[in-house]
Amino acid sequence: MLGIDEPEAFWEAVQTNLAAERFRLIFVSDVIGPELRKIIEFLNGQMTRTEVLAIEVKQYTDHAGEHQTIVPRVIGDTQAAKATKLPQGPRFDREQLLALLEKASMESAQAATALLDWAVGDPRLEVTYGRQPAADVRVVGWRIVLRVWGDGTLEVTLHTLKRLDPPWDSERIEDLVQRVEAIDDVRFISPKRNWPRIQLAPLADPRKLEQFVVIIDDVLSDLSPAPQSSLAAQSGDDQAGVPKATGTA
Repeated sequence: MLGIDEPEAFWEAVQTNLAAERFRLIFVSDVIGPELRKIIEFLNGQMTRTEVLAIEVKQYTDHAGEHQTIVPRVIGDTQAAKATKLPQGPRFDREQLLALLEKASMESAQAATALLDWAVGDPRLEVTYGRQPAADVRVVGWRIVLRVWGDGTLEVTLHTLKRLDPPWDSERIEDLVQRVEAIDDVRFISPKRNWPRIQLAPLADPRKLEQFVVIIDDVLSDLSPAPQSSLAAQSGDDQAGVPKATGTA
């Protein structure tokens, strides 16, 4: 599907694009009138992160009505629209991410530094970077379990746990959420469904960070070793060749 074979990789790509505010809106019809065409071309020329396109699908049949030909035509993909789109930027690295976190707060940068050091030092984990301002902490060769964002938040990817075989049920997920929120000053600030986030700053306290790491370590014990059937699952923005953190550099 869309060049992604694994369902988990597809949904991780969806999450990556949503987080980066990258969208593609497509209108499909057998007739795209001139008014709608003008609207589509205007929107696609104004929006830098979102593509707005239309596909006009014409159907033709022979005189006997025995054969049908479908001819699609893309509308809205003009040179002016292409010129407005943001170019693909370079990949972030650890140094750039921490510099961005320092702008959020020194506590966030300190917590991220300690958390990434822990992840790099754990043989079960690897840290990867993409074009979005984040560091992905994942089980080696497998799925993301944590994502450190440059805005000073830490994402706990409950979606990964729900996609296991067998999956974590809602009761087990809720128990994990409650354990995390039992840490002083730590609360989820986004819906507790698939990719909830907490503020990084409280984890600058070594005691609170240790409590959080113990919880994640328990999760990792359940995940390791990674299921072989899912080793190929990668997000659309984090495929093979993504730089990986080594040591603490």
